[in-house]
Amino acid sequence: MFCRVVVLLGLLPLAGCIAHAPGSGDGGQKVVVAVSPTPQSVAVGAKQQFTASLTGTSNQSVTWTLVLGPSSNSPATTSELGSIDSTGMYTAPSTVPACPAGVTPCEIQVEVVATSKADSTSSGQALANVHIVIAVSPTTHTMGQGANLQFTATVTGTPGAPYQSVNWQAVCTACDSGQGGGSFDPNNFGLYIAAPFQQNTSTPQTVTISATSAFDPTQVASAPVTVDQTDPLGTASPSTSSVAAFTCPTFADGLSGATCYKVNTTCDQIADYSAYLKVNTPSGSPKGTVIFGTGSGGSTLYDDSPEFFYTDGNGVKTNGGQAVVQGILDAGYTTVQVSFGAPFDNTSAVANGWLQGPGGVRRLACRYATVAEWIYENIHISSTTTPFCATGNSGGSGAIGYALSEYGLNTKFKMVELTSGPVMTRLDAGCSPHGNFNYNGTTACPSPPTDLGFSPGSGGTASIIDTAYQSVGATTPTLCSDGVNAVNPNNFLRFESDSIDFSPSKSPALPISGTRISVLFGRNDTSNAVPQGEWWWKSVSPPPAQACVQDAPHAIPAATSGDGVTHIVSDITNTTTGCVLP
Repeated sequence: MFCRVVVLLGLLPLAGCIAHAPGSGDGGQKVVVAVSPTPQSVAVGAKQQFTASLTGTSNQSVTWTLVLGPSSNSPATTSELGSIDSTGMYTAPSTVPACPAGVTPCEIQVEVVATSKADSTSSGQALANVHIVIAVSPTTHTMGQGANLQFTATVTGTPGAPYQSVNWQAVCTACDSGQGGGSFDPNNFGLYIAAPFQQNTSTPQTVTISATSAFDPTQVASAPVTVDQTDPLGTASPSTSSVAAFTCPTFADGLSGATCYKVNTTCDQIADYSAYLKVNTPSGSPKGTVIFGTGSGGSTLYDDSPEFFYTDGNGVKTNGGQAVVQGILDAGYTTVQVSFGAPFDNTSAVANGWLQGPGGVRRLACRYATVAEWIYENIHISSTTTPFCATGNSGGSGAIGYALSEYGLNTKFKMVELTSGPVMTRLDAGCSPHGNFNYNGTTACPSPPTDLGFSPGSGGTASIIDTAYQSVGATTPTLCSDGVNAVNPNNFLRFESDSIDFSPSKSPALPISGTRISVLFGRNDTSNAVPQGEWWWKSVSPPPAQACVQDAPHAIPAATSGDGVTHIVSDITNTTTGCVLP
C-alpha cells in the first residue's frame, strides 16, 4: 500500500464554469466562478496561490473553503486538509495521514472552493495533489571504483516513523554491460558500493542513485554520482613549502639538521587532519626523494619510532629507523619523514594518526595520499629528472598501497619498498573470525603465518582498524573487532570495499603500472601482516620482487643483526632496481 496526498489544482470539466445553482449578477446575469491554476501538485507544508475569476458580476469577491475531494479515499478530516486565507493562499497540511490497510493508492484530494459573495449559489473548484517530500544526501559525489559512500534519505510528511523507509537503487545507463551501477549493502541501509570497472574501462561513469518512498512510490529523489578509476585526492594547505615550514622541535632521537613542515589535509567526507614532515637534504644535488612512514596510523617519525630500536648481540642499543633514513640520506637522497602526530603533537586526539575516523580506512587513506602529492609538488618540486619513492612498515605500507591503487599515485612513485604489509589488503578477511580466510601461496619466508585475521582484544590489531570508524575519543563502534569475534558479521561488504584489494575476484586485482615495487617480510613476524602482505604481493601485476629478513620481527628495521636496515637501504639505493628512473 502507498499513500499520497492529492490536491489537484484544476477544474473538473465545466466545474469552475457552471454555478452550483442559478443566481443573479449585477443585471440578473448568471454568475460563473473559475478557479486557477489548473491541476497541480503541492508538497506538504508548501503554499500555493489560487485565484478566482468571476463573470456575470462586477463583484469579484469570493469566500474560500476546503473540502475533501469527491474521489478521495483518504481518512483525512477537515482539519487535516490544510488551510486557505482570504486571498486564496493555500497552505498544504504538514502530514499525509495513512489510509486503512489495503487501500491503494491512498490520496488526500483537497477541493479548493471559491464561492461568490455576490451570489452564494455560485462557486468554482480546483483539485490538487498534496504529496510527501523526499530528499537524499549527499546530492552529488565523485568516488573511485569499488569505493563506498553512505547515503541518507529524509522523508517529510508521512504519518510517523513506520512510514519513513525508502528503497535504494543505483542505475548506470551508459556503463559497460557487465559492470552495472553498483549496489547497496543489504546489511547497512543506504551504504552504496560502486562497481569495480570492467577491464580496459578507465573513463568516469555516471551513476544515478535514487531513493523511492515506500509510503508513496510516486515520490522519488535522486543524486548523480561520478565513479572514476581512482578515489579523488584531497587538498593540502599551505600551498607552498615556504609558508608550511616551521622550526623543528628538539628531537630526543633521529637525524639533526632537518627542516620541518606542517601540512593540513582536507579530504571528502572525513575530518581535516594535519601531517608533519621532517626533511633532510643531502650535501650535493639530490638523486631523488624518499618518503618514510611508520606503522598503524603513522603517528611517529621513522627515525624516532620506538618499535625500530633493537639491541644487537654486543648489547648495543641501536635506532634502526634512524639508521635506515641516514643510510638513504648518505646515498644522496632527500629524506621526508611523515608523522601524523608525535613528536610534533602528542595530544590524545592524534594518537591514531591518519587512521582516526570516522570514515573508514580507504577514505582516511586520502590523508597520506594528499600529503604525498604535496611532497611531490613542493619538496620534490615535481621533478621528472629524479625519482620520487617511498617506504613504509606495516600500516605505513598500507598507506602506500592505497596511494598506489586507490589514489592514482603510481604515476608519481617510481619505486616503493613495502615492509611487513600492506596489512589492509583484505580488510574483509582480516575482520572475520580466525580460520575463515588463509593465504597458502608462495612466500619468501619459510613457514609464515597464513591466517589473514586481525588479532582481537584491546591491544590487538582489530582495534586499530576499529578506530577508522570511530570519532575522536570514542570507543564505539567496534566494527572490525565485532567481525573477528563473530559478534556482528554485517560489515563484510563494507570492509571488502574499504580494502586495498577491493575486488578480490578480479584478476589481476591490482594492476599497477609505472612503479617499481619491492616487498620485504621478517621471518619472526607472527602477525597477520605477513599473509595480508602476501595476498597483496600475488594480486599486484606485474609481480613485484619479494624477500625475507631471517631475524627480523614485524618491525623490519629492528632485526638484531642489522640486516633489516641493510636490506631496506640497499633495496632503495640499488642503481638498477631501486629508487631510480626507468
